[in-house]
Amino acid sequence: MAKDKRFLITLSSAAVFDGEIKVAGETVECDESTAKGLLHRGKGTLAEGKPGEADHSGDADEKVLAEHTVDELRHIADEYGIDGVSSLKKAELIAAIETHEAANADE
Repeated sequence: MAKDKRFLITLSSAAVFDGEIKVAGETVECDESTAKGLLHRGKGTLAEGKPGEADHSGDADEKVLAEHTVDELRHIADEYGIDGVSSLKKAELIAAIETHEAANADE
């Protein structure tokens, strides 16, 4: 079986990967369909280098969604274009962000 292609993408806005927020300017490694979706939506650019060499030096500073404040989660949801974020509770915001990310991973 052929190995999935992997790509390095430098994010131009925040994105969620495996429940963790990655911020604009950070380089992430992802599969081909995720890379295409990010590029198509203008959320990132193709980065220099080879997969497996992504800079993970800032990973210790990254928060999982549950560690963000409600205001931070609302900001992330706003960036994704999720409607009605001002009335959502923390758990609802996390679910909406994760659902949005999963639904748009193949674009």
